[in-house]
Amino acid sequence: MAHLMRMAELSAQSGVPVASIKLYLREGVLPPGERTSPNQALYGEIHVRRLRLIRALREVGDVPLAAIKTIVGALDAQTGSTHEILGMVQQAITAPIDDSARDEVVETMVDEIIAEQGWFTRQNPARDMVVAALSRVIELGGDPAQYRELLSAYARAAEIAARADIAGIARELESDTIVEEAVTWTVLGDTVLSGLRRIAQESGSAKLFRHEECE
Repeated sequence: MAHLMRMAELSAQSGVPVASIKLYLREGVLPPGERTSPNQALYGEIHVRRLRLIRALREVGDVPLAAIKTIVGALDAQTGSTHEILGMVQQAITAPIDDSARDEVVETMVDEIIAEQGWFTRQNPARDMVVAALSRVIELGGDPAQYRELLSAYARAAEIAARADIAGIARELESDTIVEEAVTWTVLGDTVLSGLRRIAQESGSAKLFRHEECE
């Protein structure tokens, strides 16, 4: 028989405060428990797992609650393919881009890089995110030609990372939680990749500029 617990134990097991659990119940991102009275309910492992997912998305992925609501709604509905759900997740976690933050030269550059990689974007909002960020860099006086080379290197690195992501998802195809695991890594993988990049930058900087410390 599955173990059921009251909210205090649910909070202890998930690491989520009771006040937050009540908020998630009101917002519909956490399914209701099994009612035992008008003011009491029991919760199970599915609730612990969902709260851990929400906590990871909030604390590590810095995902807004509104986006989490969209994500868990898709997980609960299970109406699309894994590919379609991951696409929805990318839409949900990518903030709207200010249309003024665009440079035509940069847009052309980004589209060329995407074409060179053979990527199928299907109006991926991340494309506009890249354009907006790079446009701001150019606005500050950056040389577009210089950043094209850098962007091309980033794209090659992104292809390697994405292939590893998809290979990992493919290995879990028989898992009952494949979609949830894929969604989790789609969001948290960004944080992991960013952290590894910073470590690599520190290492590269130390090797390149070490001689300055010796002078």
